[in-house]
Amino acid sequence: MRLLWPFMGVLSLASSVAGAQELVTNGDFETGTLSGWTKPSTACKLPIVRSTTITPYNGTYAVEFSPSPCATGIEQSFNVTPRAPYDFSFRAYSIPSDTATGLIGPTGPNGPVASYLTVTFGGIDHFNGEVTGSTYYHFHWVVGDNNPITTITFRSINYTSSTVIDNISVTPTTLTGVVSTPEPASLALVGTGFLGLVPFIRRKRAHYGRSAEQTS
Repeated sequence: MRLLWPFMGVLSLASSVAGAQELVTNGDFETGTLSGWTKPSTACKLPIVRSTTITPYNGTYAVEFSPSPCATGIEQSFNVTPRAPYDFSFRAYSIPSDTATGLIGPTGPNGPVASYLTVTFGGIDHFNGEVTGSTYYHFHWVVGDNNPITTITFRSINYTSSTVIDNISVTPTTLTGVVSTPEPASLALVGTGFLGLVPFIRRKRAHYGRSAEQTS
């Protein structure tokens, strides 16, 4: 079950733990393969690791989710410390398809959707939507799980564009506090947010400060 902060205008700040261990295996795909990754049950095929026709964020390889009549996906499970915060991030951009797929996506605010990506951590959706733009964007959350083993999943339905993903990372982090610039009417809500932390950490699935960041 998704938990959202009960107030607006408040951002959780996180700092990476010095020398933090990377928990994702082959998150930059520099093996040239999908080593460490498996196909989720919600997808019918795996994406392709490429070094040409796409632009890796850095290194030589990235993974491409290309147009297909069914969902493409990867997932990976690993050990975590229950209720501890982790920094979860990846880079992604979009490439218009140069082939006639015959696929038409559902209609969005700006016309037919070219692709639809779902990203989960511990069974909780952190991103549902279309990745747009021909340059890399950085997606970032502070997350957690009350279970000792968690799973990250990337599932994409691509209609008329490919989604390229690189540098998938999960590392321990430190919640350094809460910064707020509330208007007078929202001050009471900020206090409510702190009170909400108690039941928050007791949930079966923990979702720490949904501070998603999308920057180029």
